Amino acid sequence: MSINDLYFRPFDKARLDRLTEAIVQEKLSAALLSESEGLLDHYGRILVQRLRERSGINVEVYYPNSTEALITRFNKILENISVDAATKTVDSDAPQRVLVAFDSHATGLREVQLMARLVRDFPGANTRIILLLDKRSSTQVEKKIEAFGNKIIRWDISTPTQREASVLLSESELTGMEPEVRQALENVGVSLDAKLALAASNRAINKAEEEMQKNENPVENENKIDDNGENNNDIANYETTPQIDQPVKQETDESK
Repeated sequence: MSINDLYFRPFDKARLDRLTEAIVQEKLSAALLSESEGLLDHYGRILVQRLRERSGINVEVYYPNSTEALITRFNKILENISVDAATKTVDSDAPQRVLVAFDSHATGLREVQLMARLVRDFPGANTRIILLLDKRSSTQVEKKIEAFGNKIIRWDISTPTQREASVLLSESELTGMEPEVRQALENVGVSLDAKLALAASNRAINKAEEEMQKNENPVENENKIDDNGENNNDIANYETTPQIDQPVKQETDESK
């Protein structure tokens, strides 16, 4: 496991899978929302990497305060196709593009509404928008998302709980990724207290010891299995052996 494949909560991977397919197959825009800038950055990078691995999709990333540049880019795309082609809802020949916008408090509602209008009015441009919205600094978040209508999918990313972080940390110790995972947790706003960190370490140690015991005593474990198998076979043979009744000897006239 690399840090770029790290999912903080069990649900996160499934949701990211859903977003990826919605963007690629359903041609939807997407909005990632969180109160943690670290979470947005982490999952934003994973999503961009996934999309770039898909053939036939061009991904362009725009960082904070560059919404105007993103709109200019969209207009440039429209210049290269006819109006009929741009308004076409199916079978467009235009290259598929995804424009990723890291939003900030400086990004105004009007700019986002304009981007949304371009997406809705010109489906033939085959261009989608991904917004990464920090709930703490972005203003009018809901209105920005509503501007896309039904052409957008959203993901409200929750910060992992202390319990989830502790389990993740204990698993990372077994793969040698504990320092990186601990740093990643701190980057998304999760600092493990000493008690939970110790519990995570103990779980990792116990799991490692169990694996070592299994590896150290393979013959003993095998013998136990064989003994149990023999006992079970004996029982089975005993139970399945048919009982033959002996015929009753009847007295004859001669014996009398």
